[in-house]
Amino acid sequence: MMNMQSGMSTGKDATKRKHRVQGSKLACSAAVLSIFPFLIPGSVSNAANDDLDAEMSSPEKPGDLKDREESILAEKAGMPGSLRMPKSEEEFLKMVEARKAVRDADVAFARSIGAFVTEDRGEEFPPWEIAYIGITESGKRVRLDRICSLWRIEPVIELRDARYAVLGPKVVRIYMRDAPPGIIMTLYGQIPVQADGFIDEREFYFRSRGTHWSMSIGGENPIRQPDWYYEAYYGEWPSAGYITEAEAKNFIEEAADLFRKGKPSMQKPEIKK
Repeated sequence: MMNMQSGMSTGKDATKRKHRVQGSKLACSAAVLSIFPFLIPGSVSNAANDDLDAEMSSPEKPGDLKDREESILAEKAGMPGSLRMPKSEEEFLKMVEARKAVRDADVAFARSIGAFVTEDRGEEFPPWEIAYIGITESGKRVRLDRICSLWRIEPVIELRDARYAVLGPKVVRIYMRDAPPGIIMTLYGQIPVQADGFIDEREFYFRSRGTHWSMSIGGENPIRQPDWYYEAYYGEWPSAGYITEAEAKNFIEEAADLFRKGKPSMQKPEIKK
């Protein structure tokens, strides 16, 4: 587990989540807004974000939590049921306004709970103000009592112009899934399906792809060198990469139960199939 006050990060698996590594997208957004300043909307009421919170809980919005949120924002920009790029200036401005309303509300919430810390990003970039907040399945913001090292954003080493490294205070949304007591987790992706978080305050990493699913728990890096490892056969290739959310949750609970009962660790393979 990594202390929130620390600016250090651990290595990550090559397959990184789309909502965790956003440096290049952030840089592009900064460049666009610096060239087209008229695209920056004025102050926006947080009422739009209250609507977003309510709609996130709607059963008519299935699938990945972040994709569901993106779909709602698209609808607010006049693009019902679509994640496509805006096709007009009006659509673009509405999307920017909706995103800004959510971001402003995120920053306000993070400040209200004292979640912001200052992290060092190496010699090439100035320190940044960053906060991590949880987003429940119903779209509500919650305080995170601890931060998994796998959730943290690495410094954007590819960028050489520090002006585009960050736009103001940064809030990272961690999309949480409902889980049994003692388990805190996110769940995301296909091919592989992945999850990470905590089991009894120890970091874990879950991965399902090809023919097997696996669980790694504890250690300085639960992906590369876990204290405990377990894997099981799921089915013919590539079916394991398409397991459902319910199946993933069941496998995580199964592995957690084995870990708690003291089942010996398996040998983690050098190369993951």
